[in-house]
Amino acid sequence: MLEDSLFFKVICRLGLFDIQSLIDSSVFEIIHAQYSTLSKKELVKILCEIYPLEDLINDKPKRKIIIDALNEEEISKLAQSLNIIQEPQINLWDSISKFRFSSDSDKQTLYKFFELDYTDNENTLDSENKGEEVQAQEVIKASYSLFPHQEEVIKKIEEISKTEKRVLLHMPTGAGKTRTAMNIICNYLRNSFSNRSNQLIIWLADTEELCDQACEEFTKAWSFLGSSPINLFRLYSSYSLDLNEIKSGFLVAGLAKLRSKFDQSQENKLNFARRCSLIIFDEAHKVIAPTYSDIVELINIISNARVIGLSATPGRSTYDESENDKLAAFFNYQKVGLEIKNYPNPIEYLQVEGYLSKVKYHDINNGANYLTKEDLANIEDQNEIPSYILEKLSKDTQRNLHLISIILDKVLENKKIIVFACSVAHAQGLYALLKYKNIPVGIVSSKINNNLRQKTIKEYKENLIKVIINFGVLTTGFDDPQTNVAIIARPTKSLTLYSQMVGRASRGIKVGGNLSSEIYTVIDDAIPGFKNLAKAYQHWEKDWDTKEGVLI
Repeated sequence: MLEDSLFFKVICRLGLFDIQSLIDSSVFEIIHAQYSTLSKKELVKILCEIYPLEDLINDKPKRKIIIDALNEEEISKLAQSLNIIQEPQINLWDSISKFRFSSDSDKQTLYKFFELDYTDNENTLDSENKGEEVQAQEVIKASYSLFPHQEEVIKKIEEISKTEKRVLLHMPTGAGKTRTAMNIICNYLRNSFSNRSNQLIIWLADTEELCDQACEEFTKAWSFLGSSPINLFRLYSSYSLDLNEIKSGFLVAGLAKLRSKFDQSQENKLNFARRCSLIIFDEAHKVIAPTYSDIVELINIISNARVIGLSATPGRSTYDESENDKLAAFFNYQKVGLEIKNYPNPIEYLQVEGYLSKVKYHDINNGANYLTKEDLANIEDQNEIPSYILEKLSKDTQRNLHLISIILDKVLENKKIIVFACSVAHAQGLYALLKYKNIPVGIVSSKINNNLRQKTIKEYKENLIKVIINFGVLTTGFDDPQTNVAIIARPTKSLTLYSQMVGRASRGIKVGGNLSSEIYTVIDDAIPGFKNLAKAYQHWEKDWDTKEGVLI
């Protein structure tokens, strides 16, 4: 247990000032505003749960505070473990405080000394840099049924693809975009049996979660629908391949990783592009970013490959129509969405039929009276809420009390809850407050390493924890159909982002979800907000209307 470790005992030796110095000021403000009378032991426990040892040791001032708390026997033992020899006129505390702990073996030694488990804190994203080989290829041996609305969009895409090389598939989150796309891919591969050995299909995504999801889903789809063994390649995160090794099969590639490979060799890039026959671009509203569109354009031009985009939100901007027009133009204004007879808006059909849950929206009204005229002007002028505004909101005591109150009420109702925080510090603060209340809660953010993120997500999916506090990670590529409450504490001017957040808690009973769900959105004074999934789905329709004689 953490409380039995030397790490916990050493931190407990510190004075309150030093303990507070180890906690980021923003996080401490959130905690202190709610619980000004926390005992020293409670504060230490919160600190140790929020910050891995590695994060504290990598910060030189924090490292010195911890090292200085070691007694003479402990400092001698640590020096011996690290092969540090005491230099004349320099004490061991100073020598170790200056030590960087940069190598993997140094970190393992440190964790062992402090009686902590290093494996839970090791970041697998760094494994490639450590020279470790990661299995990047596996053979998938060859039911994966479709719902009626998914079959219809496949028919439309196949019809459009006879004359057009690019088309965007528009389906709301929870309606089965990924499954629909996998059926298209499997159909394409089965129909290419005569030259399948030369067919390479690429799935492009910009996050590890989306790439993992694609690999998992293709493995399932091809095992049901495939007609022969096929190669599945991974080129993202810690997975790496030589482009020349990828001859045929299905490649899931992270955009940044593929871009890096393209930049390394012009010849390899061109040879690779010639082998590609179909590109699937997940979260396709991002495709017109120059670093991404260049990849697709090159492959499309050299090999005449088909391009199918996937998106629940086929627009680049909530307010800038020129950006949305660029996206529509990239796909030649070809978009296939759901058209359901007797339902003007397909969201209603999906809810009635149980593919999506029936959503009840709640506003959490927050005055945010401390926002200045300058703050409000900055919000008005910029495409997204400035980060310093989000930081102000995250420290609003009344706002946080209201959030905690709602979470506690929903926990008592046995709900599964995902909370979208304003910042990393806000997520950490809310997590700490809920831990203090003995709520089974987890935290996920870009600052949490991959192993711990995956462990937390697994525990949430297995119902070991009921609340997951998130910032910047779980808007895409995360799927737990049992989630039935989303609390959107982070204001946004992006309808795309809002729709993605709502989508985490709107899976219906036919896909393992819920009959109903609840969305709580904090409405801060004079900050734009959204609260209707049906209207969000149709928001961008005008940008895809008839253009230059092309009828959608």
